[in-house]
Amino acid sequence: MARLFPCGSITGAPKLRAMEILHELETGPRGIYTGAIGHLAPGGDFRFNVAIRTLVARTPEGASEGPFEIGTGSGVVFDSGAGPEYAESWLKLAFLERPLPDFALIETMAWHPGEGYLLLERHMRRLRTSAARLGFACAPERIAAALAERAAGFDAPRRVRLEVSADGRFRLADEALAPTPPRWRIALSDTPVDADNPLLAHKTTRRALYDETLKRMIKTRGCDEVLFVNRDGFATEGSYTNLFVARAGRLLTPPLAHGLLPGTLREALLDSGRAFEAELTLDDVLRAEKVYFGNSVRGLVASDIQSRPAADGA
Repeated sequence: MARLFPCGSITGAPKLRAMEILHELETGPRGIYTGAIGHLAPGGDFRFNVAIRTLVARTPEGASEGPFEIGTGSGVVFDSGAGPEYAESWLKLAFLERPLPDFALIETMAWHPGEGYLLLERHMRRLRTSAARLGFACAPERIAAALAERAAGFDAPRRVRLEVSADGRFRLADEALAPTPPRWRIALSDTPVDADNPLLAHKTTRRALYDETLKRMIKTRGCDEVLFVNRDGFATEGSYTNLFVARAGRLLTPPLAHGLLPGTLREALLDSGRAFEAELTLDDVLRAEKVYFGNSVRGLVASDIQSRPAADGA
C-alpha cells in the first residue's frame, strides 16, 4: 500500500530525486489530485487508480456554492521538452470546456389545500442529491421560496413541475390535478432497460425511452402505464411511477440496483416499514396477489397487468 503514494507515473523519473524537486518547487499539498483512489477487497486484494483530472469544490461552510480547484501537469523525464510538456498540461484541462449537460433535473409534486406540497422535503432532498452527483448548480432556498410564492395562488389540487438546469436556473409550471382512476391498466414494455445506466437513479428530462414507450403503448394497448423490465429479466418500474406488489401480506418493491428511480413515495413507504425491497421477476409480478403503481402525485394505484400484447386493432 505504501508504494502507491505517490505513483511513479505522476512524479517523473528517477522517482526519489523527482520527489525532492517537486517538494522544493511546489508551494502546497496536492490533496487528492495525483493520489490513489480504489477499493480493498475482504481477502486483502486491492485495486487503485491514480486520481487525475480531479475537480475539487472549495465551498465555504454554509454557502450554496463556491470556487473549484483542479491540478494539472505532466511527468517530466530526462528527455522531456518544456514546450510539449506545457502543452500536455493544458490539454489535460480540455474536458472543462465541454458543454454543460443537455438535460435538466425534474421534480413533480402534488399540492393540496390544507396539506401543501406532498413529501416536499423528500423531493428537495432528492434534488440536492442529484445536483451534487451530476455537478448541477442548485439553490434550494430560492427554489423553496419560488414554490411557496407559486402555491399562494392555489385554491384547488395542482400538479407542479420543477425543472433545474445545470447552471442552476430553474422554472416552475403547474396545472390542475385531475382525479386518479380507481385502477390502471398496465402494458409490458418490449424494450429492456440497462440497470447500469447511472441516469436511471435521477429524475431528468433525458427520458425518451420512457415517454416514447408509454405513448406507443397507450396507442396500441390502450393502457394507463407501462411496466419496464431490465436486461436480466427483473421488473423495475413504470414510466413515471414505482412498482409495488403484495405478496404474503407484504408490500414489495424492486431494489434500486436493478435500475430505477428512487421515488419519494417509495422512499416514504420503505422508511415507514410499509414496504420492503425484493427482487421481482416478471413472473413474480404476474402472479402477485395485488399490483400497485405509484408516485407522490398519484399515491398507490391498484393495477392490472396485461400479460400479453393486445391483438392489432383491439
